[in-house]
Amino acid sequence: MISSTGIPDVQQNMIHAPGGLFITVEGADGTGKTTHAGLLADRLRKEGRDTILTREPGGGGAVASALRELLLHGDDMADRTELLLFFAARSEHVAHVIRPAINSGSIVVCDRYTDSTLAYQGYGLNIPLEMIYRLHEIATGDLWPDLTILLDLDPAESADRLHDHNRMEGRGMEFQHRVRNGFLSLAETAADRYVIVPSSGPMEEVHAAVWDAVRARLPLQQTGCAGS
Repeated sequence: MISSTGIPDVQQNMIHAPGGLFITVEGADGTGKTTHAGLLADRLRKEGRDTILTREPGGGGAVASALRELLLHGDDMADRTELLLFFAARSEHVAHVIRPAINSGSIVVCDRYTDSTLAYQGYGLNIPLEMIYRLHEIATGDLWPDLTILLDLDPAESADRLHDHNRMEGRGMEFQHRVRNGFLSLAETAADRYVIVPSSGPMEEVHAAVWDAVRARLPLQQTGCAGS
């Protein structure tokens, strides 16, 4: 159910990954998402767990890859066109990568998912959140992560880390602050699946915090001697 604020009751009516484990790594550009998603996937594999590492937009084959290039490096487009293209790419991703993997019992680590759309297009571009939640339900069958790691960093510091700029990064500092505040609001709303990890410290410390959050959610029958 979606409230008058456009935020659903995240404690109910949300479909999580059946069988496997679905983990997303979120945050603004420059927070270290891609690095820590990769480190997490490597750690899980070393622990003997079948793990798929993927990303958005672009995971899910040729169609999603073409949409990624258009979204990140193409010409300017209407805000709602951008929104619909993100969900078109996500629909391909869920159908061809995420659902098959979790249905087979794998752990999926995904760099970005619908929370990024809520933060960037919802809070950043002021598209109604209710519209985004409805499109999510249509595109994904209302599939949400079991765990979302939010890497949080002041936008001024994250901007200093960026080298290759895309359309999202070129929208100015005020936009980036709205995005960060959006992520923090989502983390408060969906506290059952979110863990906030400050990403200003050394990479090793950030990874350790990410791993602690993930290890606490791993199914007991999969842990064995891992995590020591």
